[in-house]
Amino acid sequence: MRFFLLLLRVVSFIPFLLIASIISVLIFQTFKHIETAYYIREFFQNLLFNSMLNSILITLIAFPIGVLISFYLYYQGKTRVSTTFYTLNKMLSVTPSIIFAAIGVMFFIPLLEYFHLVSYYIILIITFSFMLIPFIVLKLHFFVQKKIDPMLKEVSSSLGFSPLQTFIYLFIPLLRFELITIFLWSISIVIGESIIFIFVSHYTNSSHQTISEYIALSLIDNSESFSQLYIMAFFLFVMINIIDVIRYIIWKKYE
Repeated sequence: MRFFLLLLRVVSFIPFLLIASIISVLIFQTFKHIETAYYIREFFQNLLFNSMLNSILITLIAFPIGVLISFYLYYQGKTRVSTTFYTLNKMLSVTPSIIFAAIGVMFFIPLLEYFHLVSYYIILIITFSFMLIPFIVLKLHFFVQKKIDPMLKEVSSSLGFSPLQTFIYLFIPLLRFELITIFLWSISIVIGESIIFIFVSHYTNSSHQTISEYIALSLIDNSESFSQLYIMAFFLFVMINIIDVIRYIIWKKYE
């Protein structure tokens, strides 16, 4: 029995050792290509600015919609409409991003062309929001079930609170830290995504290129040096993980 517990403890450390080994190799490889960072600094700053601008803009659009949908599901309870809507969100949340990119190109671009509203940001925001909203809804729905007692809705109704007052004075305060973590999580998803950016920018001839988009296109075209792409990829890896660590610290501290 003791041997089994010891073996189980050793096995449990294997994932941590594997992650530590991968990070060590990444850092070692980065120092081999670090001299490249100086030469691409100005170009990289433009890509970084585009990445942050796009991710924050898309999240600011998708996040309020996702929060309102989550509140609707909570306030309506288990009705046929809310259950169907929640099931639809679950289906969309596991759909590959390439599918959303195709929807943006094949549906949203012709639709916006019809209304003479075609632009890179409009198409990108609509397409990416369409992908991001189900993720926000499902994550927030998990926290709603975990932290908000269903009886609180009935209490607020008995006190004469309107749905808007319930949203402002009950829903938001009780989930404020969860909302922050999901917001940061959404930003990291947008920063790391490339497929939607590639599809939309290709069809709209956009110059607002992001880091992930540039890396993906350069790998396909084989147009840049390995050192340059490696430095950018490593920085992207570090940036996304820093955001996720901040999100995790906030969540664990206030859960």
